[in-house]
Amino acid sequence: MTRWGRLAILCAVAALSACDRSTTPVIDDADIALNNRGVGLMRMYKYDEAADVFRDLVAEYPDWVDVNVNLAIAMLNRQQEGDETIAMEILHAALETDSDNLRARYCTGLLM
Repeated sequence: MTRWGRLAILCAVAALSACDRSTTPVIDDADIALNNRGVGLMRMYKYDEAADVFRDLVAEYPDWVDVNVNLAIAMLNRQQEGDETIAMEILHAALETDSDNLRARYCTGLLM
């Protein structure tokens, strides 16, 4: 398995981990299901589609740190030109909001 394949798996596992409720805004069940759909798309390596899902959720819930991290993971794994830079910017913003977010720290470390 390639380095990027391992990275994709590790980030997908990180995306499935429990979220920190202290920084999560009130989100309705339909949007939680939509986030879960995005995570499922990443598990199927459909990173473009997942990024679209997460972008829509970020537009509605800009302070939802975990969905921002999911967007960064989708962008990182999409591997198009500039995606690593975009992912790092999203992760830095997420860490400004929640400096203890382990998924954001972990993915930032992987990018570094």
